[in-house]
Amino acid sequence: MGWTVLQTKPNEEIRVHIRLTRQGFETYRPRIRIRTRVAMLFPTYVFVQSDTEQWWPLFSTPGVLRVLMAGHHPAVVEDAIIAEIRARQGPDGFVRLPAQPRLRPGQAVRVTNGSFAGLSGLHQHATSEERIRILLELLGRKVCVELPAADVEPMANRPVATTRACA
Repeated sequence: MGWTVLQTKPNEEIRVHIRLTRQGFETYRPRIRIRTRVAMLFPTYVFVQSDTEQWWPLFSTPGVLRVLMAGHHPAVVEDAIIAEIRARQGPDGFVRLPAQPRLRPGQAVRVTNGSFAGLSGLHQHATSEERIRILLELLGRKVCVELPAADVEPMANRPVATTRACA
């Protein structure tokens, strides 16, 4: 059958879920816990299980901005993908994301995304749960940059350096 993806107005996911449930649709809105607050895994998106012939009422549901389309028909997310997300849910109903690898100060890292993708440097310290500072060598000079932790991966088989240059 598959799942149709709806984009909702900001912070309307719960209301859209309630309205669609009342219309007889099965919905799924995966949630995560970030420290003490609850957040949506895909903010402003709700998955709806429906067959390809019953998707037209989704357009008129209050709070729905649009139905993601593939040509003239709704885009379908396979059941296996939703099942994989659900398999990561804990008993509390929150999706468990894989932990980012812990980096030690001085550990060699490679930037995987963004403007510095492909460059390697030394991890200095974490500035928050989601961001880190690394020391890069650019144009013959050492430069400290702050990047999302998800954009950096540890480099295997590289010794940990003792240099610390970022404040």
